[in-house]
Amino acid sequence: LSDTLTADAQASFAIGEWDDAVPGLIAGGDAAREKDHALLLSQSLAYRAVIATARGDHDAATALVAAIAASVAGEPMSYNAGVLASAVAGLAEARGDQPGAYDQLLRCWRFEDARDDRYYHRCLAPDLVRLALALGHRDVAEEVAATMAADVALAPEAATVRSQALRCQGLVDGDVELLLQAVAIARGTPLLVEHTGACEDAARTLVEVGRGDEAVPLLAEALERHERAGADAWAGRVRAQLRALGVRPGRRGPRNRPSTGWDSLTATEREVSRLVAQGLTNVAVAKRLS
Repeated sequence: LSDTLTADAQASFAIGEWDDAVPGLIAGGDAAREKDHALLLSQSLAYRAVIATARGDHDAATALVAAIAASVAGEPMSYNAGVLASAVAGLAEARGDQPGAYDQLLRCWRFEDARDDRYYHRCLAPDLVRLALALGHRDVAEEVAATMAADVALAPEAATVRSQALRCQGLVDGDVELLLQAVAIARGTPLLVEHTGACEDAARTLVEVGRGDEAVPLLAEALERHERAGADAWAGRVRAQLRALGVRPGRRGPRNRPSTGWDSLTATEREVSRLVAQGLTNVAVAKRLS
């Protein structure tokens, strides 16, 4: 039950339906805790930490990261270390600690490589390459990009792998065309983080090569998806980049849902509330929602 509920919530996270993802992650995490399923519990906490960071709620993100930090600090790391490391590194970078974020991602990357496990490469690689280049570790960036290219050869049908590999190589080479190809592939999927990340990387490189006008629509594309997900901190980052290009983006209007009361809840939140009011346990709620 916790497996299904968490998987559904993670799918909502992936496509940017975060208002539905959060209650699902909470319910799935509670069910996993009751069943003593540490792996699913930590994944639930990690995705919630990413959302809290993206929304600028660093206090909530700090508490969530504290609950999973041990899983990526010890030896060996947990099986789902890629997701956990991304959450920990994302908060570190949001706080201005680029070296800490880089060290966390690199440590996890080495762990995955030692196991010959490529599943989370697409989750780790773009941010690891970007931070490696920013901190002067070009050899690491080139290594990661080469590994991602090899991943494409193993799974050429996987659009996300292709997009992330192009992002990595485009960042290493400063090649705008590769980055624009990554954006085009990402647009063909519903995945929020991959899509907006590709847009921001391409826009940043366009600015660096003196093509700032072409960066504006890409940033606007990323901004629209961030705002729709409620990722206010990430949206603020993109607005700052647009302002630096002389564009004054308007803020998205208030959501149609009221801010308080029953009607302010998402469909998932209303259903969870209804079932809890009936006296159902977390596990029973998870079963009904599944």
